[in-house]
Amino acid sequence: MNIHPFQPADGVFRANSLILEGTGAVILVDAQPDPAEARALRARIASLGKPLAAILLTWPQADPDEALAILDPLRQAALLTTPAVATARALIAAALPGPPPRCPDRLLPPGRAFCIGGIHLGFISVEGADLLHLPEADALVAHALVRRACHPWLAEGGSATWLSCLAALLRERGGARWYFPGRGAPGGPELLLGQQRDIATLRAMVTAAARGRPSLSPELVERLTRAALRRFPGYALAEIVPLNIAGLAAECAARTLPSEGSKSTRPATAARAILPA
Repeated sequence: MNIHPFQPADGVFRANSLILEGTGAVILVDAQPDPAEARALRARIASLGKPLAAILLTWPQADPDEALAILDPLRQAALLTTPAVATARALIAAALPGPPPRCPDRLLPPGRAFCIGGIHLGFISVEGADLLHLPEADALVAHALVRRACHPWLAEGGSATWLSCLAALLRERGGARWYFPGRGAPGGPELLLGQQRDIATLRAMVTAAARGRPSLSPELVERLTRAALRRFPGYALAEIVPLNIAGLAAECAARTLPSEGSKSTRPATAARAILPA
């Protein structure tokens, strides 16, 4: 099996796609929401000269119907995802105008092995997050959990859930050879550690400055934004840093930190808390 990453332009709602090339067929892992990116992705797939056997979704925002129509206009490829991602996808669609999205042709429960187009794969579930496992490459696809050199989306809170997922992934599956992030090139466990460090660092900065206040003055948000940009030079999506700071202040004020005795209510999937709807 050959793995061909496809990296789109930076954007909050965008993440990498993967083209899995088997001996006789191709599987696409996650679509692209932008029509131009979807057309470029389709051209990459066509250049391989093999049929598209399936489109596999690993997070709920990865498959607007316009993009799916560009990638698979005749619906010849099976649309696959996990039960948790399908549920989150339906909840997001219900809150938006327009017709319902294309229904998956098949659900792939975590913990089971599958062979599609000669490609062996499966999903694992870590703290509510479903990650694609590619045993032939000793790889995990973590598009919703890890992004290289990119500010994470924390405007809606979710940092505690995200950190818990990363800690569990390192503990349970920290020995994989490759991790494929939502942005940037694949790497080893250092990608997980780097994402964990980035979130924890910004969270600590905001917690110290907020002192339990759920909202911050514009002046304090501006100072924290400048400090965050100095701390993470060259990171993509700098425009969301003020939103992240406000979201972290509200999240941390609602919790007893750092050793809360009560459990927070988890969302249906970790990806739902991590990436914006």
